Amino acid sequence: MPVAFSNPEEVDVSKTIFVNGDPFQDFVEHNGAPPTPSEARKQMEKLLKRQTETKAERAARLENEKADRAFVTEVADAFNFASSGKSVGDGERQRAVAVRNRRNFLQVESKDLC
Repeated sequence: MPVAFSNPEEVDVSKTIFVNGDPFQDFVEHNGAPPTPSEARKQMEKLLKRQTETKAERAARLENEKADRAFVTEVADAFNFASSGKSVGDGERQRAVAVRNRRNFLQVESKDLC
């Protein structure tokens, strides 16, 4: 099933396919239009590169992806999150999230995000 990612001005739709057992985001459309020939060519090049990558290239890619996700992991490690749901008319749910610092969290590395 395609997934749309958007901000107020832009909407990108992609679908996840699996290439050699790993997820790959296949670009479907931008702002309701299919990819341009240039975008389609670039997407095909990325797909072919993924399909033909060596074990060493795959290991390097996975290490880079892990580094890209490090901030998200650090946030999850630094806080305790608690979610509660409450019904609000017509079966809709309203969510609240409580966030508390973890006392035993020790920040290992800090990077300037700017």
